[in-house]
Amino acid sequence: PTRACMPLPFSLRGHQSMNLTVLNPGSLVSPGVHLLCYGPYAAPRDARALVRFQPDVNMALVHHLIMFASPGAPTSSRASCGGNIIYAWARTGQTTPQGLEISSAATGTAGLAYGVGPGSDIGHFSLQLHYQNMEGKPVFDKSGVRLSFESRPPKTRLRFDVLMSTRVNIPPAVFIDECVACRVTRGGTVFGFRNHAHRLARDIWTDEFDAHGAAKPSIGRLSAQEPQIIRLLPKPRSLAEGESLELHCLYNASGVDRPTRIGLDERSKEMCNQYYLSTSALRVECDGEVAAPSPPANAALNAAVAKYREASEGSPLGQVTGAAADGEWLYFFHRGKANFMNTQPLDFAPILRFSRKHASLGGAIGRGLFTVPHGLSLDPAGFLWATDVGSHQVFKLNAQTGAVLLKLGDGRAAAGPSSFNKPTDVAVERGSGEVYVADGYGNSRIAVFSSSGEYLREW
Repeated sequence: PTRACMPLPFSLRGHQSMNLTVLNPGSLVSPGVHLLCYGPYAAPRDARALVRFQPDVNMALVHHLIMFASPGAPTSSRASCGGNIIYAWARTGQTTPQGLEISSAATGTAGLAYGVGPGSDIGHFSLQLHYQNMEGKPVFDKSGVRLSFESRPPKTRLRFDVLMSTRVNIPPAVFIDECVACRVTRGGTVFGFRNHAHRLARDIWTDEFDAHGAAKPSIGRLSAQEPQIIRLLPKPRSLAEGESLELHCLYNASGVDRPTRIGLDERSKEMCNQYYLSTSALRVECDGEVAAPSPPANAALNAAVAKYREASEGSPLGQVTGAAADGEWLYFFHRGKANFMNTQPLDFAPILRFSRKHASLGGAIGRGLFTVPHGLSLDPAGFLWATDVGSHQVFKLNAQTGAVLLKLGDGRAAAGPSSFNKPTDVAVERGSGEVYVADGYGNSRIAVFSSSGEYLREW
């Protein structure tokens, strides 16, 4: 991929009307995959509210586009495709481009728009076009986005933000859920959303949990193969400070024979994004490495994790894949510097114990047992159960000492009474003590064992 910024002659900028087209003014796009940036374009002088976006693009050439805005008049003739994103679109699922209208007639909410002009964050625009020219020769293009404005300032100013994964790495031949943990740091209202990923992606959505961990309805569940446009929610959605969000992107790589990593090329790379069109007050911070308990414990947990990072040069906190809790302890299962593709036993203890009472880390257990940590749970008797998708095994552990009390699986990737193929999680039935193992990456079954580890049945 190549990157370039295309300065425009001043005669093409600063149109003094209530409409503006931000575009490639006309140039040849060379073969290959490119990110090209155009602008800056000044907002119309009397514009105070931005209410409509309509892409006008070559659908065979433009894969997606992102529009950026900056306050004040342009101070340079060079485009700046960075900073505040206010609009995004991709061609997936469309034969003609579908736009966005956020006027009161479209939303049912009076005075809802992006603020423009003095005292706002929008004074001029730049446009990033993601080209995929597969023609084998240069193609002339003038793609862009038509903007419509109103002269009355909005009562409610909008903001555009994104929840995203920066670590997409999809193993071959799996159906997998990429999950990103986020925290609402300042409350606000969401009016619309947009999901973005590529060809392997299926449903994308965000789960919401209140400050006490209670689940609320999910946000924006929709297939990534549907048109990747900004959609208004049926009803505005309020998010409160301290709530937790979990972004999910499902991928079907069952027919792929090599890992798929994050990238721009929709033919061979993947992404995991959900955008929010919200009130300007809303702030969301995402960090896939930190779990999100209720607010009183969160600061103490993050402080303890920071100390762990400083003291553990050989095993920094990595992908957190499992968590469990009882009345006294929180347990977190992580991969350190490793990831899903790791093949060597971890040389550190990947299960961290966090004391609720003392708000501090109480040690780590499991050194040398795991290759690719995955699921973690506590049974009714207080024992930990951990699954390893790398060694195809399940471990029952003393939650305090880490001693191995029972091991299920012979280490072979297979199906049968003594084997698993990437087991993912465990649940233990109260009373009977029967152990239910979700053996779901390589196999598609629930395997049931007695409390002593004897195979009983499966379905």
